[in-house]
Amino acid sequence: MRDRLKNDYNKGEEGESILSLAEKVELIKENSNLKDMVRNLTNKTELLTENIDDLEQYSKGMNLLIHGIPVAAQTPGSVESDLDSRIITFINSNLGTTLTDLDVNIMHRLAKSSSGNGSLASGQSATNSQLPASKPPPILIQFTSKKIRNLILNKRKLLKGKRVSITEQLTPKKALLL
Repeated sequence: MRDRLKNDYNKGEEGESILSLAEKVELIKENSNLKDMVRNLTNKTELLTENIDDLEQYSKGMNLLIHGIPVAAQTPGSVESDLDSRIITFINSNLGTTLTDLDVNIMHRLAKSSSGNGSLASGQSATNSQLPASKPPPILIQFTSKKIRNLILNKRKLLKGKRVSITEQLTPKKALLL
């Protein structure tokens, strides 16, 4: 129909068909319907984006990040083999807890993002060539229970004055809100 309307419109004054009022009304209705569809799809996309962010944050609900723990001396490209025991000992001695290996599901360092204001996906480990020497990458800890995670989070105030901090792992969208 659009091609026919274009052709009819372009034929001009020679008495050949020109867009009738009804055809113009039809185009206006079609345009209005398309605008409504775009508006609805935009709203659905925004809602889905919010839902995805909420689900991502929920999946990080058992996680904490520890900032400021220096990287242990190691050969380039190798993983810190004693990281778990060092961190558990640090937490227990500084926060007065009795954390064990059984309380921790996963623990590893995160790589710094290229923008320098956050960390990459939790599956990436850091290498010394990616990081500034003054700031070690954070350590991700996933606990086996929310109760233990919250206990550690509530005791983080005891680290005040030390160069180590404990934070929740937030999605990039939620981190921007803080």
